[in-house]
Amino acid sequence: MRKYAVNSTRKVKYTPEQKQAWKEEKMAEQKQLLEASVRELATSETWQNWIKFGRNNLRKYSFNNALLIWAQKRDAKLVHGRVQWKNEGVNVNADATPITILAPMFVNQKDKNGNILYGDNGKPLKKVGWYKAVKVIDVSETDAPEVENVNPQRELQGDELSEYLPALEGMARELGVVVRFKDETGSAHGWYDEKNSEIIINRNLSGNGIIRTLIHELCHAYGNVNYTDYTREEAEVLVESATIMALGMLDFDIREESVPYVVSWGGDLEVLKKNALLVDTLVKDISERMGL
Repeated sequence: MRKYAVNSTRKVKYTPEQKQAWKEEKMAEQKQLLEASVRELATSETWQNWIKFGRNNLRKYSFNNALLIWAQKRDAKLVHGRVQWKNEGVNVNADATPITILAPMFVNQKDKNGNILYGDNGKPLKKVGWYKAVKVIDVSETDAPEVENVNPQRELQGDELSEYLPALEGMARELGVVVRFKDETGSAHGWYDEKNSEIIINRNLSGNGIIRTLIHELCHAYGNVNYTDYTREEAEVLVESATIMALGMLDFDIREESVPYVVSWGGDLEVLKKNALLVDTLVKDISERMGL
């Protein structure tokens, strides 16, 4: 790593120890920012912002990096390093504010002389990985054409999503859960009967309504999000958040008709992160099953 001295064109070289100290300092800063971002999710307003906009806009990034980007720029949509923007023919604004993320780095294992180490099979040993703090710039701070709005706009009506029913029913079968359709389900569109391993859905819903309900109930079953390990409010926050995000990936907006958000997991960092990661995992796995 090299830095320039203030008011001088002479480069200042740092010792390996100084470089390592600088890296550790930067990593510590990012860890603190990540923890602060997770703690913010404890409030209803911030959780809704993360589910509706933050994670949806940043769905291509890892959970941790999406949180880091969102914490530094709530309306970020697409970030690249300066070199990547340049390679794409895009100019970064002179006053652009960089965003720090953690980029995975992998190198071959080497001996003290710098030679690559090999295993008994003659192949290089498994690469060693670590994370490096790197700077990226959001598209809004470049001269690139404005990114298309990635927030879902369509209302959940019609039958376009019916094609996903076989895949989701297959996912339920793998969980040992049977999907049953009934003409009468009372005031509910459906529910997950954990005792009898059944998901009940009102057959009179539109095709899209059936998929929306099935995703919600699958989140209960797949994530084991029950009313024993969670309060009813917590369980519904988690599965409905995952449902909103999964349908958002299909450009459908169910935010207005979703259940009210009640966030009540306190300030315990591990609990907060566990819940946020659970939602992320539910969306990822269900989306992959749907071929997204």
